[in-house]
Amino acid sequence: MRNLRALNRFLGVRIIRDWAVRKLWLCQDSYLEEIAHRYHLEDRKPALTPLSTFNDMLTKYDGKTSAQDVHLYQQKVGSIQYTTSITRPDTARAARKLAEHLLNLSPAHIDAADPVVSYLYGTQSLAIEYSPDGDNCEFSSDAAFADTEDRKSSERYLFKLFGGAVDWRVTKQKSVTTSTTGRATSHIKRCMRNFLVDTII
Repeated sequence: MRNLRALNRFLGVRIIRDWAVRKLWLCQDSYLEEIAHRYHLEDRKPALTPLSTFNDMLTKYDGKTSAQDVHLYQQKVGSIQYTTSITRPDTARAARKLAEHLLNLSPAHIDAADPVVSYLYGTQSLAIEYSPDGDNCEFSSDAAFADTEDRKSSERYLFKLFGGAVDWRVTKQKSVTTSTTGRATSHIKRCMRNFLVDTII
């Protein structure tokens, strides 16, 4: 066994500690710089939001996309999803929307993936901060009513411990609903159950 001292990096995540103020940050700046260079987006003007339009631009596609474009798109979405699942909940909905059509993607999907990467690259210094001064446990939940493409609502939740996010998820509901009010209670229970299962596992 060897003493490797304090953990500074792990699987593309930079770990920053300030022992004096008892704070810790998780950041993926070097990984985001790497994927921006991989897809030649480092000189592109950073997008202000992860994905500006969801429903009008990213719909089902009846045409045929080349295998090369499909492979490149899947690589970009995979890079976005990895970042989203580790330190960037702000791109969770964009990542979910891009991942809906990994095989029957349209030119609009291809054009929409690059701004998400450039947004992440432009905000690469953002980090999740954990502090003993933060709330021990905080839960937020929301639902967006009726996607115009299939009329299914999307739902999301965010759990925070000690001021920093520890679990989040954005999913689409399986059935069509006429309002979000009737499913609010079951939605919150389902989100909390999912969080507890993920945490225990």
